[in-house]
Amino acid sequence: MRLLKPGDELLPNLSQKIKEAIKISHPDQVVEADRSASPPLMGPEPELDWCYYFQKADLARAKEEWSRVGELGDDAFELGLKAVDKTEYLPFIEAYTHTGEWEKSSQLSIEAGESDIAFRPAICAYWTKKAQDGALSAENKAEVELIKTQSGC
Repeated sequence: MRLLKPGDELLPNLSQKIKEAIKISHPDQVVEADRSASPPLMGPEPELDWCYYFQKADLARAKEEWSRVGELGDDAFELGLKAVDKTEYLPFIEAYTHTGEWEKSSQLSIEAGESDIAFRPAICAYWTKKAQDGALSAENKAEVELIKTQSGC
């Protein structure tokens, strides 16, 4: 999208209709919309791929909206989407832990650790930090230790 103003008629590749419309353009009247609103699309909405779900989840993670991160992960994984960069699984691993979905967090940690040895240190660091969480129950601490072992830590 481009905001055109009088004087832009000389820009290349503008149709005659656009050139005529520029004459009545008033860019000073543009009101900035709510930044949370979706931008207008010119054409069909692009396919929602892994990047879409990851970016949304990472933003929700920054806001500590753990349920939202988990929902986005569930949606992405149900569609069969996978990250190429396994570090992009961290928001989901963390969210599943926060929402009490330890099985999902464990499975994702193990899968990611097995498929990408370079990612293993990040998984291990997360679970090592989690093991030090004083609010964990004895059962959860045992689960963390099991996940660490299964993830190759």
